[in-house]
Formats: sequence, C-alpha cells, structure tokens
Amino acid sequence: MEVGGEARFRSVRPPRMRSRNHSKAMLRDGHTNEGSVVTGGVWSQRLAGLDELGAARAGVRDVLADVGTDDSAIFDGLLVLTELVTNGFEHAEPSWMEVEVVTMSTGVRLTVSHDHREPPMLPERPSMPGSADRRGRGLAIVAAVAERLDVEVDEDVTCVTATLAVGN
Repeated sequence: MEVGGEARFRSVRPPRMRSRNHSKAMLRDGHTNEGSVVTGGVWSQRLAGLDELGAARAGVRDVLADVGTDDSAIFDGLLVLTELVTNGFEHAEPSWMEVEVVTMSTGVRLTVSHDHREPPMLPERPSMPGSADRRGRGLAIVAAVAERLDVEVDEDVTCVTATLAVGN
C-alpha cells in the first residue's frame, strides 16, 4: 500500500556536507544551545548519539515556534525528526549525524544527514508493512506527514529531507 504525499528516493551524490565544529551557537532569543548553529533561517545541530535527541527536539521545537507554527505542525515536525534520527542511528550506525532545519515562507525543510557503513536499501516508494510486522513503518509515516520526502544516498552519506507545511 502506497502512502503519503510526494516521495522521491534517489541514489546520487548529495551536496558535500559542511563541517560543523561549533561548540555553541546563538539562538534567536539570545540563549546558546550546545552544538547548535543558527544562521538566518537555518538551525542545525550535530548529534553524537540517540541520547542527544532530546536536545535536538528542543531546538527544532523552538525554531518551529519562532516562525509561528501551530501545535499540530510542531508535533508533526518532532515526529519526523524523531523517526529520521532514530532510523539513522539504528540502521546506519553512523560516526556522525547532523540535523538541519531551514525555515521558508511556505514551511520548513528538515534534513537529517549521516555517514553509513554501507548504503541502505531503499524501496521505490515508502509503503506500509503487513499488520503482523513489528517494524518498517517509519519512512511511510514520515511520507504521510510531510509534503515531500527526499532521500539521497551515495557510498558515504545519506541525506533524508522532509518538507513540512507550517500552520499558523
């Protein structure tokens, strides 16, 4: 069963990853968030492991609230973030992962990028597993929530980008 909006999976070389070695960044309200970078409409954070997911959620929540996103859209953004970060750490066992949120007039673009030991096997389009299957719903859920889902993979890096509408 096919789900969600537009989804695009391709196996291409993604844009070269920017090195983010900042220890602190200034958030819009003047506070700093360890490991975060904010430049204009872009917020990013490097994660060393799943134990840092809570801090990333707080950062994304703040960015979405700052642009006037309603509670439902904030929940969708946090669901997408949680699913993509968890999938990345669980399946790719990366040595690094970066979350980036770009605010746009029409919504937000949330990208999770990481290295991997070997490129993942991706379906043509996300689909729901059978009712007895215990796993396999993650990308289908993200595709259902997002207006657009792009996955770019090369031999070294996976970039998953979900574009979300923001309600006000």
